[in-house]
Amino acid sequence: MAHRTLELDEQGYRTIFDLTEDVLLGGAADRQRRAVQTGQIIVDPGLADALAGIAPPVAFLDFETVGLAIPVWNGCHPYDQVPVQFSCHVEDAAGHVTHHAWLAEGPADPRPALAERLVTACAAAHTIVAYHAPFERQCIVQLAEAVPALAAPLGSIAERLVDLLPIIRNHVYHPDFGGSFSLKRVLPALVPEARYDGPGHRRRAGGKPRAGALAPPRRRDRAGGEGGGAASAPRVLPSRHAGARRPAGSPAAPRRLER
Repeated sequence: MAHRTLELDEQGYRTIFDLTEDVLLGGAADRQRRAVQTGQIIVDPGLADALAGIAPPVAFLDFETVGLAIPVWNGCHPYDQVPVQFSCHVEDAAGHVTHHAWLAEGPADPRPALAERLVTACAAAHTIVAYHAPFERQCIVQLAEAVPALAAPLGSIAERLVDLLPIIRNHVYHPDFGGSFSLKRVLPALVPEARYDGPGHRRRAGGKPRAGALAPPRRRDRAGGEGGGAASAPRVLPSRHAGARRPAGSPAAPRRLER
């Protein structure tokens, strides 16, 4: 994408508003161009099919980890990401939501207790959704290695994981994404009344957790750019374009294409 951006810059394109429809762009970049130029969300028709595999009951899962320089629990290595907290909202077919959560306390190895509570939380879920699921899958695999007695049910959880990040990245773009697919950008753009404050804290204005709003990404900002941790979005413009609008008849703002 950086090479393509440089090409467009050399051809005289200075802002995303200069890119006409005959300028060939990849799928995500094309949706970004159309969304920013029109000021409207762009949704690919294939989104419904992409979401078809998410069948209820659905669990929305998120982990928090610590990475200790000096390991204190058996089997750990320096800076291993050890799960110490999880949040899991389970929504049944009728829309009823149950919230499960666990947070480590004290110096004991948190993995056995966390694994047991996680298995219980996800037992009824047909689909388990995460935003940038490779991180959750890695946590689950490591839990299975640390707690072999629960390896089978933990493996089942890993098999049921569905990653929401590529579904959004490949089918949706909102001007307020600002060139990023980080949940910190995606959630408030798609669900304005919600905000992301960490595990178990996807809140509406009234303070009630929003079931099924997007499952959170890595807190240390995983995927999607903007310190987001998974694959970064193909950008045509720096992230500061978010929400940009060009009044009819006015010249484009002097924002340059990102190199």
